[in-house]
Amino acid sequence: MINRRGITLSLELRNYMKTVHPGMEISKPGCLKQRMKLNPLAFYEIYRHHNRNFYAEPGFSTFHGYLVLVRLKSSDYKKEQSALSAPDTWVGINLDKSRTRHYKGTDIGRQMEELGAYYSTDG
Repeated sequence: MINRRGITLSLELRNYMKTVHPGMEISKPGCLKQRMKLNPLAFYEIYRHHNRNFYAEPGFSTFHGYLVLVRLKSSDYKKEQSALSAPDTWVGINLDKSRTRHYKGTDIGRQMEELGAYYSTDG
């Protein structure tokens, strides 16, 4: 359930059983029935464990304790992209009127106007 790949449950079950228990089969209704017996808190604990390990890995930069992940279309911020000296570096983004006009009159728009320039990691 945690490693679902976006294919049908039947295919997920077949691939899992073929890898982990060759020669055995499980039906979709059988899997769904057994799933009802799982303790939901187990998923919460797995989530917490995974996050603790993830953030403990060296090499991740954080901003106020959060990972910054600047995912852009290749056509966005062309000027800033061309000025990058490395694939993962600090980039200054000028929040001028052309970049803030879509947010005018909103809370985030007011914050953007106050900041004027925003510094972020770009990868």
